[in-house]
Amino acid sequence: MLTFHKNNDKRIKSIFASFVLLLLCSVLHLSIRRYSHLANWYVYSFMAGLREMIYKKK
Repeated sequence: MLTFHKNNDKRIKSIFASFVLLLLCSVLHLSIRRYSHLANWYVYSFMAGLREMIYKKK
């Protein structure tokens, strides 16, 4: 019973994470349409941060 609950919790967390990602993507898409230069800067800085994190892990 306990293990099932843990598995369920993980599934809920993953679903929630994917939903948040989807929401972020849609918001980004809308903002890119409206404020393209600002959104591009945000995306670029975010990608640069991700790249830095990946390189630090290696």
